[in-house]
This record gives sequence, structure tokens and C-alpha cells, in this order.
Amino acid sequence: MTSQPPAAAGQWDPGLPTIRPSGAPVELTLDLRGTPPDRVLARLFGALERVSDDVTLIALLRDTPEFASAMAAAYGALRQRGYWSDSSRFPAGVQRLKIGRRPGGPISVVQRSEGIAPLQAEPAYAPAPAPEPSRTDPER
Repeated sequence: MTSQPPAAAGQWDPGLPTIRPSGAPVELTLDLRGTPPDRVLARLFGALERVSDDVTLIALLRDTPEFASAMAAAYGALRQRGYWSDSSRFPAGVQRLKIGRRPGGPISVVQRSEGIAPLQAEPAYAPAPAPEPSRTDPER
């Protein structure tokens, strides 16, 4: 491979721009609006397997009743495989699903059955203590 000398001042350089490392978040859009509902999950998980853990995938889907069951299955499957997801609707009949890798990884069966999340930001719920019995004695 031969390298070409840099372009002289004032001349157009057809080369690619210099790539510099950055801490900026990376988002990749996957347009599944033309995909049949029975193939959405396979294509969604196929795309997630091909991207890095630090990439956020934005999937665009049709917001129609046919996609409701596919989306319900997707939310549970994403959670089990260690992804977080957030969805929003656009007025033009489009649903936007934002997906990323959960920092703690997938939740194990033991953690799920015991209700323990990998990253606990809040303490577990504890019910209020039972009220103490009254100390007044009716016989006095």
C-alpha cells in the first residue's frame, strides 16, 4: 500500500478524516419497520450479538397491534439476557426501542428468585413494624 503526500494548502484532500479516541456514547440505529412481526426478535438479537457492549442500539419498529406480542416477548428476553431497554412512541406509527447492555450483566436465576438485583441502588423494601400492644389495663 502506498501512502500519498498530504494535500498542499488550499487543495481538496479526498482522504478520510482523522479518527481520534473519544468517550462519546455510540448509538446504532436498526430500522425494523419493514420486518414481519415473527422475525423481529431474531433480527434484534442478531444485531445485538454483532455490536459491542458499550454501543446503544436504537430499533425502529411499527407501532401496530401485530407487533404487540413481539414487543412483549422482547422485553422479557432482553432483561433475561442482561440488557436494559426503554421504548417511546412517535406520532407517525413508529415505536423506538433503545437497548443497551446492563453494567452488572444478566440476572441469574437465583438473583431473580430472591429478588436481588446485581446493582442495588436502593435498600430492599422492609414493611413497617407492627404497632405495639396498648399498655393501658382495662381492669384499673
